[in-house]
Parts: sequence; C-alpha cells; structure tokens
Amino acid sequence: MTDQVDAGSAVTETDVVETAPVEVSSTILGDVSASSVATEVETSPPSDGSVIDDKAASKTPTQAETVDAEPAQDAEEVAESGENASSETEEYTPITFDPFKLPGDAEFKPEEAADFLGVLEKTAKSYGLTKDQAQELGQELITLHASRIGTLIESIQAQAVAGIEQATQRAQDAIAEDHASRVDQWAKDFESDQDYGGKRRETSLNNAKSFIKAFTTPEDAKELSDALNSTGLGNHPAMIRLMARAGEAVNNAAKAIPGSTASSKPDVLTGMYGPSSKTK
Repeated sequence: MTDQVDAGSAVTETDVVETAPVEVSSTILGDVSASSVATEVETSPPSDGSVIDDKAASKTPTQAETVDAEPAQDAEEVAESGENASSETEEYTPITFDPFKLPGDAEFKPEEAADFLGVLEKTAKSYGLTKDQAQELGQELITLHASRIGTLIESIQAQAVAGIEQATQRAQDAIAEDHASRVDQWAKDFESDQDYGGKRRETSLNNAKSFIKAFTTPEDAKELSDALNSTGLGNHPAMIRLMARAGEAVNNAAKAIPGSTASSKPDVLTGMYGPSSKTK
C-alpha cells in the first residue's frame, strides 16, 4: 500500500515541520527568560548613542543626592573632629583668684575656702569664663550668701531673744504663782492657829496694830504696811504672832500706868521697861 501513494500527495519531513509547529505551554524558566528579555529591551542604551551609568540610573533622586552629599558630610566630620582634638589638647591655665570681699571686718582666707574656689574654677573652665568673669561671679555668690546668712542670723537672734523673754516671763510667772500660793497658805496657817487665829484673830490683829501705832510714825507705818503686803509677810503666822505679842505687852503696860494709853509712847515704854536713867 505504500507504493501506491499518490506522488502528488507525498509530504516531506521538512514540510511537516514547517506547517505543523508543536504548541508548547509556557514554563517557569520561559517566563523568567521572557521577563529578562523585556528588561533588557527597556534598559537598552538610547538610540542617540549616549551612555548612562547603570548604577546611577537605577537609583532614585533621593539616593543620588545622598550619595553626592556623603563626601561633603565626611569632610565636615573630619574638620569637626580636628577642632575637638585641638580644643582637648589645648592646655588650661588655672585661675588665681584675688581675695574676695567679705562683710564687716571678716578676712577671706583661701585655705578655708578651698571647696568654694574649686567649684568656682571648675565652673569657669566648663563655661570658658575669663578670670575677671569668674572673679565677679564668685564675688556675687559670696555677697548673696553673706546676705542670706546675715538675714538668717538676725532671725535666729530674734528668735533667741524672744525665747529668752518668754522663758523669763514663764519663770517669773511660776515664781509669782508659787509665792502667791505660799502667802495663801500662810494665811490659812494663821487662821488655824489656836492661840492667835480662829476666835482670837481680831484680838491678835488689834494688838499688832497697837504695837505699830505705838512705835512708828504715820509715814513709817505706811512703808511697813506696803512692805508687809508686797512680800506677803503680813500673812506669815510668825510675823503676826510677834506683833500681836508686842501689842499685847504695850496694852498691858498702858493699863498698868494710870492715865496712859497705848498711843502715849513714853508712858508705855516706862511701863514695859521701867523708868529710864534720865527719869530716875
């Protein structure tokens, strides 16, 4: 049957390949290859023959500016580091401060103010102050400190004076209260005295008045009364008994002499002690 095939219908192998291509579905590598071809086409050099750097072209404008700015920034850092190095290596000259003025007659002694001078010099070094600036700053600080210390001292002194006055007043009040209590107790003791107080109170006081009247002037009697009242001795049982006994003796003597009274001093004295050598 092969030999009978029509010569006109015979087909060569070449004709079969050209007229019936095999359809192949897309593959992974095919897709990758196709995308790479498209990229090459898009990034191919322009037709006018100019050449563009691939690296520069692939960067965004911001990245390009950053790349251009990096050299300048590096130069600034180098310069700044050089300045810092020079400032660090620069030798610092310690400040010798002049004596500061203190209030009153006080004298500034550097050896007693070492801490203050150290802090002041450290501040001057940190802020780049000159000697005059540091000296002025130190003087202002001392003046301010002295003013506050003076105010504090005045306040302490005022409080001390007030405290002393209050303590003195409290002590005086306590003494007065204690004395008043003692004087009141003397009066109570006299009232309870069976011989001169109680029912005999008025007799004892009248006898005491007779004694004072017989042996004092009115002026002396007033001074004695003031003293007895201010000291409280007018309530003391012993003082009342003394004057009551003396007054009783005066009254008894006056009674023993006809025509004499307690106010008749010579007669009373004669009755108590007998006639004097002048009357004998």
